[in-house]
Amino acid sequence: ATDYAQPAIDNLNQKLAAQPDRWAHVTAKTATADDYSLVATESLDLVLIHSVAQYFPDGRYLLRAIEQAVLATAPGGCVFVGDMQSRQLQAMHHAQDQLPRSSNKQTVADFKRTVDRRVRMDDELMADPAFFYLLPQLFPSITAVDVQFREGKSINETTKYHFDVWLYVGNTVELAPVNQTVDWKNVVIANTLPTAILEKTLAQYSGQVVCITGMPNHRTTPDFALLTLLDTTDPATPMDLVRAKLADIT
Repeated sequence: ATDYAQPAIDNLNQKLAAQPDRWAHVTAKTATADDYSLVATESLDLVLIHSVAQYFPDGRYLLRAIEQAVLATAPGGCVFVGDMQSRQLQAMHHAQDQLPRSSNKQTVADFKRTVDRRVRMDDELMADPAFFYLLPQLFPSITAVDVQFREGKSINETTKYHFDVWLYVGNTVELAPVNQTVDWKNVVIANTLPTAILEKTLAQYSGQVVCITGMPNHRTTPDFALLTLLDTTDPATPMDLVRAKLADIT
């Protein structure tokens, strides 16, 4: 385990020393996230970069950290980048967070200016899922990329706007053939009971692979509706009317 802050490592080592029988196999050292000089090449089966990437100074630093992690990972291993903030959802996040702070008489134009200012002032590092899917072009030893929503039943910032990434190193990739593709938008448009149609399709192709595309993320559906309203409503409209419309459609 590594961290750039010496006090954090000192505190961790104290806890490890208090239970030597349990933690004798664990070593904690001071190092930056892109410094793997303490680790031999291809010596690890799993590298965790969790809830820290947002504090990296820039994208180049993130790339160096990933590159060094990949070099330290043995073939068949994995690099996990957890709790990554989504760049494409940044404006959505700030709009939803700003909504309860805005007055009823504030206009849509003023509200959007406030959100834009918050986005510009946000200094934490973010990335889109597409960034990670391109990594095999830079680091060919990455043979598969898996991007997933954050797990959890609670609806909060991390489960709505953050995601997890698994970078598989030197693995043999096997892709299951898709037997049927379902466009969720078309199902919803054509049917009053789309879930029933989906259940029928899954039953029809039981034991096979069904790919469902275009299904909205229920965690962020209200947030997307807010952005849509802001983009389609007269800029002079007061925010209390936007709230009323939002309540009607969500």
